[in-house]
Amino acid sequence: MKELFYDYKSEYGKRKLAPYACKYSSNERLAIELMTKDGEPWSTLTVNLPGTSDLLDDDCAYIDTNNCSGAMDYIEKNKLGEVLPIVGFSGFCTYPCVRFDLSKLNKMPE
Repeated sequence: MKELFYDYKSEYGKRKLAPYACKYSSNERLAIELMTKDGEPWSTLTVNLPGTSDLLDDDCAYIDTNNCSGAMDYIEKNKLGEVLPIVGFSGFCTYPCVRFDLSKLNKMPE
């Protein structure tokens, strides 16, 4: 399978990053890692919020807008998914929920 790379823009500049779908080990929820063309991890696009695993479908995840500043722009501009009217909370942070088009994500090797 050919790797899928998309433009990512943040305060650190612009680069091509590949979204890889995997799962959080604690609850098997969708996790998305962003990788560089060199295969190095860049950031985790999603956040695993405690107590929310039963609320989402398997193609949905909360976006870590707290630590990944260009996340929503990356998702929307590259049409990776649909923003849902669901918001998760942790501390003073709110996290939007996205239903991902899984065909536009790379799969993490098992």
